Amino acid sequence: MKILIASDLHGSVAAFQKVLENEPDSEMVLLLGDYLYHGPRNPLPEGYNPRAMADLINSLSNAVLVKGNVDAPIDEELIKWPMSPLVHLVFHDGGNNKNDVHILAHHGHNADPTKLYKTQMVVSGHTHVKVLEYDTKEGVFRLNPGSPSLPKDGTPSYAVILSDFRAQLKSLDGQVIKEIQIS
Repeated sequence: MKILIASDLHGSVAAFQKVLENEPDSEMVLLLGDYLYHGPRNPLPEGYNPRAMADLINSLSNAVLVKGNVDAPIDEELIKWPMSPLVHLVFHDGGNNKNDVHILAHHGHNADPTKLYKTQMVVSGHTHVKVLEYDTKEGVFRLNPGSPSLPKDGTPSYAVILSDFRAQLKSLDGQVIKEIQIS
């Protein structure tokens, strides 16, 4: 299974469409919050169109959504997929389940779920800064895909987890920025 992971789209249809075009073979699209509104501290991103963004998200057949800090009740009415503050996924090894990876996904503006739940990987957004690392203190992999529309680290980005348990951060042009093995 290939999981496409994006966060902090903030209404930029142009950026999200590019991400989807780069990864057409994704079997799941995991979105980590802040879908439609750009937020009071951010400029309008290129291609800003909240209604078209809702339509694009609704057109997905394989989405899992996490609720972000600027996702309002009206956003939840426009987007057909339920938004949860915390999502638990199991990335199966395809065999005896001995190497399954448990993933906790959240937006990142609330408490770190590793303090409450046992997991091998934490996926979050919110900061608009990409991260892909092994946290030796907590004993978990951490992934933040950054933002394809309003990156705070200068490079629009997203992430994928591949069926061979490689996690990759990618630039908006689809180039691998960083890769690690997660199992």
